[in-house]
Amino acid sequence: TGRDAGRRAHPAFLLEYQGASIAWFQQRCVRTVKGHRWPDSILVVSRNGQRKTLVAELDGPEFHKNRWREVRRDAELGLPVVHVHPAVLQQPDGLRRILDWAVSQVA
Repeated sequence: TGRDAGRRAHPAFLLEYQGASIAWFQQRCVRTVKGHRWPDSILVVSRNGQRKTLVAELDGPEFHKNRWREVRRDAELGLPVVHVHPAVLQQPDGLRRILDWAVSQVA
């Protein structure tokens, strides 16, 4: 459209995987008790009447330089968090590993 999309949220990806419905949001702001945080990905997984919100974070010094600070920030979210090295996403089953983990959280 030619319009600046820098201030608008990116749309979610909607998936169906192993009988679960998954909404995958990229870089959304989440309020915590200590402020705001921008997780890499937020997944909302629904299966058999259960729904759970999860977080997927990319690991590595180029993404998160202070590992202990990240552990504290993960705890502030109060949600299950999976940490994924970027090399995993380059593997043929990389995305499937994240989806398998997400679905297992509502099994």
